[in-house]
Amino acid sequence: MSLQADIGSAKDTMARIRIMESQLEAHIALAHDTEWVTEGKDSVLLEMLDEEMKHTAKTKILSGEVL
Repeated sequence: MSLQADIGSAKDTMARIRIMESQLEAHIALAHDTEWVTEGKDSVLLEMLDEEMKHTAKTKILSGEVL
């Protein structure tokens, strides 16, 4: 069972995310809203980000660069 309507697309997306992590050394954090960063609502997710990433994410969210 899956909540995804298009399993193929979901698998493709996950493969692309893995490439970004392994080849580009990207840190991927998926979330449905921005409040967990701007308001510090999710300590578990926040612990996964270093201080520079927290600052950059919050700055970009508040400036409207990231929705």
